Amino acid sequence: MISRPRVLVLALLAAPLAAQTFAPPVQHVMGTMPAGLVVTDLSGDGLPDVATANRIEKTVSVRLGDGAGGLGAEDSYTLPGVAEALDLAAGDVTGDGKLDLVVCASDGNTSIVLVLRGLGGGAFQKAIAYPFPSGMIQMAQMRLGDFDGDGDLDAAGGMQYGSHMYLARNDGTGVFAFWKSFSTLLQPCTEPLCIEGITGVNAADLDEDGDLDLACCNFLEEDLATFANSGAGDFTINPPKDVHSALGDLVLRDIDEDGHLDALASDGFLGVKFMAGNGTAAFADAIVSVIQEGNPLFKTGPSALALADLDGDGRLDVAGTHDLNPVHDVLVARGNGAGSFGGVVSVGAIGPLAGRIAAADMDLDGRPDLVVTDSGDGSQLEDTITLLLNTTAPAAPWTDAGFALAGTPGAPWLMAFGPLTPRSDVALSLTGAQPGAPAVLVLGLATIDAPFKGGTLVPQPQVLLAGMTIGADGGVALQSHWPSGVPSGVLLSAQWWIVDASGPKGFASSNGVIGLVP
Repeated sequence: MISRPRVLVLALLAAPLAAQTFAPPVQHVMGTMPAGLVVTDLSGDGLPDVATANRIEKTVSVRLGDGAGGLGAEDSYTLPGVAEALDLAAGDVTGDGKLDLVVCASDGNTSIVLVLRGLGGGAFQKAIAYPFPSGMIQMAQMRLGDFDGDGDLDAAGGMQYGSHMYLARNDGTGVFAFWKSFSTLLQPCTEPLCIEGITGVNAADLDEDGDLDLACCNFLEEDLATFANSGAGDFTINPPKDVHSALGDLVLRDIDEDGHLDALASDGFLGVKFMAGNGTAAFADAIVSVIQEGNPLFKTGPSALALADLDGDGRLDVAGTHDLNPVHDVLVARGNGAGSFGGVVSVGAIGPLAGRIAAADMDLDGRPDLVVTDSGDGSQLEDTITLLLNTTAPAAPWTDAGFALAGTPGAPWLMAFGPLTPRSDVALSLTGAQPGAPAVLVLGLATIDAPFKGGTLVPQPQVLLAGMTIGADGGVALQSHWPSGVPSGVLLSAQWWIVDASGPKGFASSNGVIGLVP
């Protein structure tokens, strides 16, 4: 989510927004049935990489990104003693400053946490297995976090076909040991046949007391459960939120922009359910957004979710994978900043068993792209990851002038919105810049495309908004009203310049955008 310094008045956009568009999907072969997905900088070169835990092949696959939307050759790491690999996470669990890969798996008798220690440069040591006591089965949906307050990353996960959460404690060197388990149900099941399942495990500070709490969806209980952390890893269940349907993936973010974490969960039959949080780990009743096309018949809702500002308007949008139905694709829907999503667009075909989805700027152009794990039906798109590169462009009457100059996170991306008619809302939204950096917005009524600070200055500089600071998420969003009386044919050009040591002369810049008054 883009932070919003209130230099100009911010309001809900009334103008049409840019269409969310993506390049055709590109597949990269991974191991058999990729399940867990990690998209982050594994090599330390500032470029996003991709790793999967492969359920059937019992391996971890790693492909390093080139920063242009491409991926290098696959490196494969065997997982010893594993019957199936269930999830994957990345974090510095050894404390040496390098990212490690952590797998949760099963050997058929109990759960296992496996650690692949990072060597730097995107290489990893052989996996070391840390099995749980016998009978502690089916740990999946793993999350890493400092749950006991000792400064290192522990692991938490939920039973795929049960009702217990498992925690494994890290000794600070990357050695994990089973720690504890607890029920995710407020009351134990008393039915003759109890069939339970935990989905959507996630960790965040839901009650705003400074430590990591846990949350999950109890699939067949049809509720959202949260667990308050004492600060030392003792968890107390809060009253669960009845959602009246079986939920899958769960994302915890501030979606309605009120400063408190909210919950967004996938509903396999409807779409997504938004539940507003209030900072006490309690959630409001769900707002349902139908994220499905409805044709052909029996098309289901999403199975996995990713949240990102896909269209550059400063609000979180949702992307969802759709599987186990006649059509298999990724759908995206625009967020309104209040918890609702609409304007559903299909952006690419995927395999019939799409497991996970992540949003990351794979080509460093400032626009979040999508990465999806695919397991096919034996005929197409089998055992791959699919990359969907975001090509969303400014909406008319705006055009992209180009000339972005990359900094530490890549090339900042500037989007402009608004029809440039009297009193209409006009907005500029920047993403992908260096967080916390000083910045200047340059505005002009003409373009000069002049060499400047190792890049290109697009506007003829007539107005400088100096003293700005890039938000913690790498963005700034500004909005004001277009004045009356501006003649037709007047041009407005805008470009951000950001202090960034990785730029050729200590600066990075966004692309320029040009608007023409109708």
